[in-house]
Amino acid sequence: MENEFFRFDILGVSFSIKSRDNIEDLSEISEYLRFKIDEVTEESRLSDPLKISLLTSLNLVDELFKLKRVLHQENNREQPSPDTIEAERITKALLKRIEESLQEQGPAIVHE
Repeated sequence: MENEFFRFDILGVSFSIKSRDNIEDLSEISEYLRFKIDEVTEESRLSDPLKISLLTSLNLVDELFKLKRVLHQENNREQPSPDTIEAERITKALLKRIEESLQEQGPAIVHE
């Protein structure tokens, strides 16, 4: 498959990427990212695009870790390793601290 360009429009920023991936896949990824951003924006009431991006990224990484753990458990039929349990604990603690910190700061004023 040839490299194709795909345009992303996320949080007021537009950019194109060149990829060999299927354009439909990239479109689905883009839509999912927008959905997660909207979810974070509604739940946190943040307005600063950087903070929204960071919190969304952390939530997606947490989701990925959980899925990897489930996949690992299904493949090995074992309990999660102590390292995996610790990584999940740290991730949850970081998410909680970031969310609390962002809530304490309140909505930010965005200058354009």
